[in-house]
Amino acid sequence: MPTLPDLKLAYFPVPKVACTSLKLFFFEFENGFPFKDFYISGKHFHIHEFWPSRKFENYDHSSIQRFNKFCVVRDPVERVISCYYNRVLFHDEISPDHIAKSKSAIGLKPRPTLSEFIERFDKYRDAIPSIKHHTDSLVHYLGRSPEFYDQIYNMKDITIFVSDLCSNYNKNIKLSFAQKTNKKMSANELHSKLVKKIQQFYQEDYDVYGDFI
Repeated sequence: MPTLPDLKLAYFPVPKVACTSLKLFFFEFENGFPFKDFYISGKHFHIHEFWPSRKFENYDHSSIQRFNKFCVVRDPVERVISCYYNRVLFHDEISPDHIAKSKSAIGLKPRPTLSEFIERFDKYRDAIPSIKHHTDSLVHYLGRSPEFYDQIYNMKDITIFVSDLCSNYNKNIKLSFAQKTNKKMSANELHSKLVKKIQQFYQEDYDVYGDFI
């Protein structure tokens, strides 16, 4: 979780909700220069090594009691579609090799279509840890009390989020999207049966954060 003690700011990240982009933004917000991946003794260090996305309960909440707390939410259907195009197609995280290494992946098709991915969503989540990480619920990462946050933004208003922060703290930093993918299917183009399946899976997210989604 990016925390900026000098500015009393805390941002709670959610994978597939501009998570990488916002962590990079907050690094520059705090340090005045962009983060660059680097290596030490052959080990690769990414921004996520320094600010990992964790379960809400696993953060040290006592250290940020007086901080301004922010988060960004996204419709779960859009999150799942984004995960598919980025993690499955671009990063190839359901390749034959990944399937072969997972004891939970017996019978799962490598490199599934979007429909196949959603039809067996639970199974793919159980079999591939990175898929589970990127599709765990909003409440997993943000908790179940929207009132905990001083401000909740929708993914569609992310530029407003950045503009508000820069204005309030006299900064001039641009947000760059780090996990871009080529044009992908939108939720409106997805079969209604598949949309309903995702919505049912994330019902608690809609119950808790529906006013912001």
